[in-house]
Amino acid sequence: MKKDFLKVASLALALNILFASCQKENEKTAQPQEVAVEDNVSMESESDDIVSMSDEFMAGNYSNMRVSGENATVAGPCSSTAEITRHGDGTGKIVIDFGTGKSCEDGRMHKGKVIIDYSGKPYTGDHTRKITFDNYYVNDIKIEGEKTVKIDKIEGTSFEHAKITYRIAAKGFKLKFKDGKTAEWNSERVRIYDPKGTHDRADDEITIAGSASGTNRNGIQYAAIVTNPIMLKASCLKTSGWVPVSGVLTITPSDDKKERIVNYGTGTCDRVVTVTVGSISREMTIK
Repeated sequence: MKKDFLKVASLALALNILFASCQKENEKTAQPQEVAVEDNVSMESESDDIVSMSDEFMAGNYSNMRVSGENATVAGPCSSTAEITRHGDGTGKIVIDFGTGKSCEDGRMHKGKVIIDYSGKPYTGDHTRKITFDNYYVNDIKIEGEKTVKIDKIEGTSFEHAKITYRIAAKGFKLKFKDGKTAEWNSERVRIYDPKGTHDRADDEITIAGSASGTNRNGIQYAAIVTNPIMLKASCLKTSGWVPVSGVLTITPSDDKKERIVNYGTGTCDRVVTVTVGSISREMTIK
């Protein structure tokens, strides 16, 4: 399944730009708080990277998982090892072990374990999985919490060509930074992966809808909702990377209650978003 795109796919909400406090006395001086931006981008990025990792592993080992009542140790993502335990009732567990450190395709160091408990055959309508962590780090950031993934709908005759709708929830998803600070994120999202019925990765698209809430590392709470589905296009990877190309996100921080409207555009492959606070709009180029 087009692993390159899945690896970081669905970074929708990847730029859920949480603007913390604007100067209340003058909207024109409103500037994004960089820590909040980094935290929210990191939350979405790591969340979706983990889902994509589990997706990639499920796809790559689909035929093996059809067998029940067996245990196996196989190669996992980023040269990790993965222990598969299958049960006769259609449930099972996959433990992806990065040991003391494995460098992945994204150049980052992963260590510890990602644990996937699943039920139902992979990529069928009754398939669900819960993802948890055991002392899992990406570089110096520790990741905790849990994610649940359920396939809601499959449109197509084969997995490679199918349009798949996922329902993904993050609960108590935390990033613990090296300096001891913590950011937390919860979300309920619908993600649609559309390969356009071809083997050509360049035409793949992902759309995201849903909502999230969280607390950044400085203790500021916020709520975010996708008000117009956010889209990523594989055809834009070389020019704009993983910045969404369209869609609208509304973010409301708890400190000043002012909505931040983040507009990702109308499909152009660039890194430019328009941020509106009240009557003031400005463009921002995402690094």
